[in-house]
Amino acid sequence: PGGAWHAMEGSMLTISLGIWMELPGVNYRDLTNGKRRDVTSDRATPEEISTYYRDYVKLKGLQKNFVDNTYVTSIQKLCRGHKAEDLENGHTDKG
Repeated sequence: PGGAWHAMEGSMLTISLGIWMELPGVNYRDLTNGKRRDVTSDRATPEEISTYYRDYVKLKGLQKNFVDNTYVTSIQKLCRGHKAEDLENGHTDKG
């Protein structure tokens, strides 16, 4: 969890304020204040964002929905009556 944020240079800062990167139910500042290099800075580093997202997944118990070291190259809508493994193999018909 944390996506491309892990691969970005550590000295960069987000364009958006750190709190704008916040996800529902977990306050960004609560997870990052102890780790912030300068609490007066409203922008976040890639490390802070990736750590926040990783910690969010753990706190919300979402680990089963994430696969580390994986690139998503396409997305397909799963239709009722189709099994997920059928779509993974490129099959979209029931026959």
